[in-house]
Amino acid sequence: MMRIFVSTITIVWLASLTACSNAVSVNYYQLNASQALTVNNEVTKPIYIQPVQVASYLNSKSIVMQMSEVELVLARQHLWAEPLYQQIQRQLANNLDATSHSYSVVLQPSNEAIQLTVYIEQFHGTAKGHALIKGRFSLKQTETNITQHHFAYQLPLEADGYAALIYSLSQGLEFLAADILQQLPSLGAD
Repeated sequence: MMRIFVSTITIVWLASLTACSNAVSVNYYQLNASQALTVNNEVTKPIYIQPVQVASYLNSKSIVMQMSEVELVLARQHLWAEPLYQQIQRQLANNLDATSHSYSVVLQPSNEAIQLTVYIEQFHGTAKGHALIKGRFSLKQTETNITQHHFAYQLPLEADGYAALIYSLSQGLEFLAADILQQLPSLGAD
């Protein structure tokens, strides 16, 4: 009886060691930081960024790869370190603050602030080595002054791998911030 017990314990112990040795590593990613923020002492027009909305398939920890026109794969081992919509919002705020001398991002909405709303439809890599970012944004200066714009970027990856994808997606957000700044009214135009 004791032999059976010892044999059972040994088998369970060996099985657990085998399971541990086959453990899959998980990698976490975040969008890379934009340029260093510049201190602007000029009077600026405030911009408030509404919480960024992302398509439902992007509302997971998994980084998404598009394998064909109709197939999307959610990675199991390559995950976002924090919710994607938060990273995008922070990155846009940093990019807008770093590149604009006439506008500054504020944390609370106000009657004076331009309201920026961003909806992301695509934010993923492709099997062909590209990063895709697609969506729309709207700028609201007053109740009657609302403009809507669509954007789409397809950026090549500099290398293979998820890290290269994240760098290209981050670069795409820099392009988006530049496009948003181009659409903003000049400081004196209210």
